[in-house]
Amino acid sequence: MSNDASTPQEEQRVSPEYLPLPTLPATIEYDLAIVITDARVQLYDELNLIWASSFPEQIPTDRSGNLLVRTDPAKFFPPFIAYGVKYYDAYAHALLRLKPRSSDYSAWVNFALRALVCDELVPYRPVGERDQRLSQWQLHMGLTWRLFDHPNHSALFPMAQRLIDLLEDVMDPYWDTFQGTLHTAISRRTLPLLAEGLKELRQVTPTPAAGPSAGSGSKGQDWQAQNWADVEICFVSDQRVQITVGAHTETLNYAEFGFVDGRSGTPSLAWLTLRVLAEARGTLYREQNGREGTRVEKRMQAIRATLRNYFKLDGDPLPLIKGIGYQTQFRISCAPAYNS
Repeated sequence: MSNDASTPQEEQRVSPEYLPLPTLPATIEYDLAIVITDARVQLYDELNLIWASSFPEQIPTDRSGNLLVRTDPAKFFPPFIAYGVKYYDAYAHALLRLKPRSSDYSAWVNFALRALVCDELVPYRPVGERDQRLSQWQLHMGLTWRLFDHPNHSALFPMAQRLIDLLEDVMDPYWDTFQGTLHTAISRRTLPLLAEGLKELRQVTPTPAAGPSAGSGSKGQDWQAQNWADVEICFVSDQRVQITVGAHTETLNYAEFGFVDGRSGTPSLAWLTLRVLAEARGTLYREQNGREGTRVEKRMQAIRATLRNYFKLDGDPLPLIKGIGYQTQFRISCAPAYNS
């Protein structure tokens, strides 16, 4: 069948679960920050009370002078769950102000936004990635502990540090408990937010989703690749690529190409993985299994969706080939200046 027959299908190539969050305009982002900061004030007030109840001023000691303290980590969960739900609600209302298509709003609220909140508070990451950035749990627990006034603050720090890093081990039962409780609490808000949003969007003329899902390749381009072999991607820096299709050449940054993290405006994980593919000249051996292998595959799926959306091509641009690994069907490399 001819590819010319499916304009409606082009809009559906990015599956709902892979539709990235859009970049918010500065005014909406500022208003969102105000709401989240208010929620954080309440979170800190509640955490301070829990620190005080967990570490009272009068703490008994054993014969050796060691402090005898038993803390229940789960006492810290409810304030964070409430904060996560407020974060989710506030971001959903911010997205609604973009007046998006109802299908885009539904996809964001059901998938990308839910994943954002869970990943911010309780990220899943292997041991080697745990020092890359603080989770929201670590950040807020650490800040409130430092502000907590206690006569034995220094002596209690090792116990506090264990609480601050409580959710870093994905094999720990506390990680599963918190992640499951947070996901359930957020999910209970999804349907009410969708109902509210769809009623509001019914009264306006929907506009296409802003941000990563709308690559410049869809803006009335006068060039078109016939297959993936026509496409060449060359990284000229960490944040820019040169795209070549036949006689057409253009230079894009990660956001213009569709690889922006809608939460922060920084390069997405899919962009970082695409860069690794470029450094490996198009072949990436897959040696991970289980949850880590699933995480890699999700990044590859995000790359596939973004490339299909930009170049308007069908087929798999990045198949997993048995015995080899992931191998691009297009040319990809790094320019000489990339490593200079």
